[in-house]
Amino acid sequence: MTKEIIKILSLVYLTSGSLEFLISLRNILCKYRILGGSLVEKERGFDLKYSGKDTLILYKVMYNNSIRKNKLFL
Repeated sequence: MTKEIIKILSLVYLTSGSLEFLISLRNILCKYRILGGSLVEKERGFDLKYSGKDTLILYKVMYNNSIRKNKLFL
């Protein structure tokens, strides 16, 4: 992975109007060893924030593994 991608992936925000959805998503991502994640309430919704190594694992789960299997993980 290039240094540019690593810099871009240093912080990831997943946004939803549903707190329950983000909690469920965080539980699913724990199965992929993405163990961090903090929930933040915004004015009109919620953010699930990841940083550091978790963002790199998330990248690999969403793109490397899924593309090889002809699946899209969103």
